[in-house]
Amino acid sequence: MRIKKILNNNVITFESRNGDENIAMGKGIAFGKKKGDLVDENIVDNIFVPDSTLKNITDMVQSIPYAYFEITSEILKYAKLILAKPINSKTNLLLADHIHGAVERAKDGVFLKTNLSWDIKRFYPDEYKIANYGLDLIKEKFEIDLDESEAAFMALNIASSNGNNDSDLYEVTEIVLQIINIIRREFMVELDESSVSYYRMINHLKFFADRILTNHTYNDDNDDELLDIIKVKYVNSYNAALKIGDFVKKNYHHDLSQEELLYLTIHIERNIYKREE
Repeated sequence: MRIKKILNNNVITFESRNGDENIAMGKGIAFGKKKGDLVDENIVDNIFVPDSTLKNITDMVQSIPYAYFEITSEILKYAKLILAKPINSKTNLLLADHIHGAVERAKDGVFLKTNLSWDIKRFYPDEYKIANYGLDLIKEKFEIDLDESEAAFMALNIASSNGNNDSDLYEVTEIVLQIINIIRREFMVELDESSVSYYRMINHLKFFADRILTNHTYNDDNDDELLDIIKVKYVNSYNAALKIGDFVKKNYHHDLSQEELLYLTIHIERNIYKREE
């Protein structure tokens, strides 16, 4: 890796094999170096590839003190253990940027709040656990206490590593919460949030909400016959699924497919009547 430009002691740009200018980061990576020098790739912590979604990536990287990238790297190492999936470099940058902003705001006594903290904690429990680990690191490093709203914001940053952006995840969470409330009102019960059925339903609803926001639907695959059986056998759950369909149609202009109605009905049935067949 050969230095094309030195941004600061910890950040350089280099030319990739396909000729693009990418950013490499590592503690002291550019110390004592000059343009054209080779860099030991073993000390590179992160590589960022500028794209259309992060047009000002160079300015962002330069504006964030390296200490925040060190914390973010520790958080994402823990995230990989918990989530058992790769985390993209963009998440590293966006999370570092968020933590930097949160700490600077906290120094001024400004704390952002969200009403969705409890719901994010329920719908993204692993990401929320990782975020709390991050809060502990931040407190240890900067002697700053950040509250549960910041844990929620961080959890969404981590959850966004699957490709969604934070605003999408807020909307996904809102849709899931509205659907859960429809089910609660319809059956006048509290759902067992510790059950496997609830966990499966929440995961299904998160993907369902994402399809609504991206205007993508299941393609019906001749499930009409099975749905005809299910809606008679599970009539109450089917009626609840229809009400969810009405909500989605009214608020998001999305028509539920037969397959979506089928899966919603089955998930509702399992959660209300504890059927696991």
